[in-house]
Amino acid sequence: HLPCARGTRVVFTRTLKTSSACYCSASGSSGVAEIVFNAKLDVGDRFNVGNHMTFVLNAPTNRLNGNSGRVDGTIRCGVPYAIAEKNGAGNRTELFVYSTGVLDLNGHDQATGLLCAMGNATGGTVTSAEPATLHLVDSYTVNNYDSWVKDASGTKIAVPGYTNTLVYAGCVTLSKEGFYTNRLTRASTTAGALVVMRGKMEF
Repeated sequence: HLPCARGTRVVFTRTLKTSSACYCSASGSSGVAEIVFNAKLDVGDRFNVGNHMTFVLNAPTNRLNGNSGRVDGTIRCGVPYAIAEKNGAGNRTELFVYSTGVLDLNGHDQATGLLCAMGNATGGTVTSAEPATLHLVDSYTVNNYDSWVKDASGTKIAVPGYTNTLVYAGCVTLSKEGFYTNRLTRASTTAGALVVMRGKMEF
């Protein structure tokens, strides 16, 4: 557990490695707690960036999850591929970005094996003030939490893909490079492009 007071900034200059889950929370009533990783972040289990927190990743190919990573705060990328398709241990990177969550590419190309909000929850925002590409390489077997949608009655229906409820803003180009169907369900405002290299994109 990495607690941090809102309005403060913590900098790690050496690799931070844990084989267990990494839960990061902010205390206090105002401001944002910022944690800067100038060396690799290596998380062997679940990973969570809490609300009112910003993670700045200044090293490439961080291992953000052994299982899955939940983002309710902000992840800001300081270098290209701070987030890579595979997380350094051979597993795909899985990021679940919820309504208050932000993935800020910050002008640097990134890649992930899965990006959504679990169970069709309202997703957060992927943004970049400068042009940058997010490579979505969803070419793995989908898990039970992203392999269904709900019909009008709320019944779960199994599908060969998953719903992407995130919003893409700023200058982000989304490059879909995996085999599975990805369903975008919310309006995006990005000035970047949508590139479908493989698989299917639905709207």
